[in-house]
Amino acid sequence: MQLGSHRIEFPPEFRDRCKRVVLPSIFTLLNATCGFLSLIAVLRGNLRIAAELILVAAVMDFFDG
Repeated sequence: MQLGSHRIEFPPEFRDRCKRVVLPSIFTLLNATCGFLSLIAVLRGNLRIAAELILVAAVMDFFDG
């Protein structure tokens, strides 16, 4: 018997459910990252970059539901 020779196959419904759960989480993380980076940009005096990051964060917020 070889170790690692077993492969687990998940049903398509499970994979679809995982995609529905993971994708909004990715958008939420991107939203938080943009917000954090915009704070850093403001502290450094880069107001234009901060505003652009806030707009990107708003788009991410729209997509995460």
